Amino acid sequence: MAEVIFEKPLDPVYLDHSNPPISIKGLLDRGRLYPDRKREVLSVNGRVIRSHILQKVIEDVTSKVIGDKGFPFIIIDLRLPSNFIDVNIHPAKLEIKILDESRVYSEVYNAIYNTMIGKAIPYIEPKVEETIPQIVKDEEIAIYEQKTLIPEVKEEEGIFPLEPLGQYLNTFIVCTSSKGIYLVDQHVAHERILFDSFGEIKSLPQFLLEPKYVELYNIPYEILEFIVNNLNQIGFECDIGGPDSIVIRAIPSFLKDIDIDTALNDFLESKDLDINNLKREIACKSAVKLGDRLSIEEMRELLDRLSKLKNYKFCPHGRPIIIELIDRDSVFKKFGR
Repeated sequence: MAEVIFEKPLDPVYLDHSNPPISIKGLLDRGRLYPDRKREVLSVNGRVIRSHILQKVIEDVTSKVIGDKGFPFIIIDLRLPSNFIDVNIHPAKLEIKILDESRVYSEVYNAIYNTMIGKAIPYIEPKVEETIPQIVKDEEIAIYEQKTLIPEVKEEEGIFPLEPLGQYLNTFIVCTSSKGIYLVDQHVAHERILFDSFGEIKSLPQFLLEPKYVELYNIPYEILEFIVNNLNQIGFECDIGGPDSIVIRAIPSFLKDIDIDTALNDFLESKDLDINNLKREIACKSAVKLGDRLSIEEMRELLDRLSKLKNYKFCPHGRPIIIELIDRDSVFKKFGR
């Protein structure tokens, strides 16, 4: 038997985008990421295919929005006119060649990006009737199937504002809203807030009382230079301090407690010398930790800052930030109300 690889989606939403002559429809799970592409189903004009450009755009937009290089559960059907596809590719082959790659890249990127960050139409599992009339016309069959497979849906509503009740294990914030009761992982929530702040630097850097020297042993000069340039790009002020070190004179004002030594060494050990990964490591090493006791006011401030983010569901490494313990209607139902 074939291996089952499609877990039930956590937050499935419809993907629907049209900019003639290109249209894109499909399904996207915003609830989790995976380490491989097994859950990507790509088709062009109804034919399942493999395409480097479509795989690249999915990776690029996921990295941009979530800050990680994981892969989502996604089903895409891309509709293209014939002049967008190389007709010399044999129709029996999975690989196809898209001729206007830049246009297709842009349209697919916008479709996935807007679905990931914006209000989207949630997917509702269809309720299929047990019996189908035996004698019907072809048009009636088409209408019946359309009603069954495309149920009426409502626009997703937000869960904010959240009001904190306290902490569980000094790690998770227990909070409520009009929608239900939730748990928020304080570390990854703060990590996401800090990560997104790198793209919204509006204040001057915060200068240190004394320059901070960070030792980075046994790495080429080019890598030292690369790290310095990228740190300066995201709000630090630093220079190369010697053959095995950099000197930091100022840090972004939104970073309070930062373990820059560990962040930079973990960044180098990861072998992923990408600026997003650098921001991830710095945000992770600057965020509140598991086990840190927070006051109600500190929790409230964290939740308020989280509510202002477009992507409040994932940390930059792809882990969930918030989970629903129970929704409002279920609470009343359990108490017989």
